[in-house]
Amino acid sequence: MKLELKDINFSFSHKIVLDKLNISFNEGKLHGLLGENGAGKSTTANIICGELIPSSGKILLNNQEVHFSTPKDAINNHICYVHQRPMLCENITVYENLIIGLSKQQIKKVSEFSKALLPGINLKTPIFHITSDYRFFISLTNALLKEPEILILDEPSALLNKEQISFLYSKLCHLTKKGMNIIVITHSQEEAEKYCDDVFYLNSISPNLNKLAAESTKNNENNHHKENTNFPLKSENSIEVNWNNINCKTRNHIPLKNINLKVQSGKITLVKGYAEQGLSQLEDILCGMNKFKCQGKLSIKKNNQLTTYSLSKGFSTYKLRNKCGLRIGIIPTNKKFRGANPALYIKDMLTFKQNFITPEKIIEKSKINISKEEKASALSGGMLQRLLINRELAGNPELLILCNPLQGLDKASCINIKNKLEKLAAENTAILILSNSEFPEEICSLVHQLKKGEFV
Repeated sequence: MKLELKDINFSFSHKIVLDKLNISFNEGKLHGLLGENGAGKSTTANIICGELIPSSGKILLNNQEVHFSTPKDAINNHICYVHQRPMLCENITVYENLIIGLSKQQIKKVSEFSKALLPGINLKTPIFHITSDYRFFISLTNALLKEPEILILDEPSALLNKEQISFLYSKLCHLTKKGMNIIVITHSQEEAEKYCDDVFYLNSISPNLNKLAAESTKNNENNHHKENTNFPLKSENSIEVNWNNINCKTRNHIPLKNINLKVQSGKITLVKGYAEQGLSQLEDILCGMNKFKCQGKLSIKKNNQLTTYSLSKGFSTYKLRNKCGLRIGIIPTNKKFRGANPALYIKDMLTFKQNFITPEKIIEKSKINISKEEKASALSGGMLQRLLINRELAGNPELLILCNPLQGLDKASCINIKNKLEKLAAENTAILILSNSEFPEEICSLVHQLKKGEFV
């Protein structure tokens, strides 16, 4: 099925996101859609799948104009969208999630599709036991069971390892050979050029306007200077934070074994690994979001005073932020629902107890064209990332825990984050990074590799 967008316009409140967008996606091809943060990639996808209604313009399927008011309208027209952070039901099984929205005839194919796309996954497993990478494949399987002719994937490789990325694209290429029209939103030009039949670029042409560029534009790293900050970041205190003897064993997860981790003022500590190797479970424990019993202790030494806490199931994010005597900034991997919520107004998302800066100041600092009266659902992934980082920095943290901080960011934003972290470390902040993708190790004082639940 051929898809065309003609003269598409879309605005959030005072901000124009898409301005006369014209683009055509032909059937039987794998298309890459690239662009910097805020250029309108996710907005374009949301319009195609019926989650947003354009201000003006036309959507054409096989040269026939269609109108979508809801995602169900798009699904009825054989269009499915797999989000970057799949919205699955936590307290039901993999199988029950797979059959949501399926007809009786489609349900009969669950076993066949699961064997092809979910090898080794027990369909009776509750979703809350499933790591982020497999959640993506579960959401993809559900979409393919609906027999789409057009499939949209938002940053599909964000939480996948190299083997999973190769596996994914081999399946996508097989589907295009059968005639499916597939659109992949990605920040990786290398990935798009390697796997896609054609690549489209959305380029910002002003703070308010975006248009489709026919050719690639290269970022010039020399144009991205280190950002000055007006936030009171310097910490005079010296701290050392230790997580000792972390052990955690749960069904369908790789057990964590004897994890010992130290983070100190003025240093950046990096933990590299993949979700399925235990990184997502370690994140939950370190950030006070763990749902399972675990063993281990957290010790905080501040100005030679030592305090110790048990990392049992009752150790929460609230306790970590408010009861440990440290100013702590936390940015989780799931920024959309753990770091914020689409239903929140931006002014509420940017206001919390430790924050000494107004929402207006954080928005200005993030260089985002958005009103505090808008909802977080109006933010692209990159825009949300920048707001969360500046929100946490506004609390003048002594300890900063960043989980996949470069996920969903364009090249310029990645450079800016790297420079910001170097500056924070120089100002005596203790920084812990958890990352399942490439992260600049040259700025780190200590690097741990997590494999099969252990540091190697």
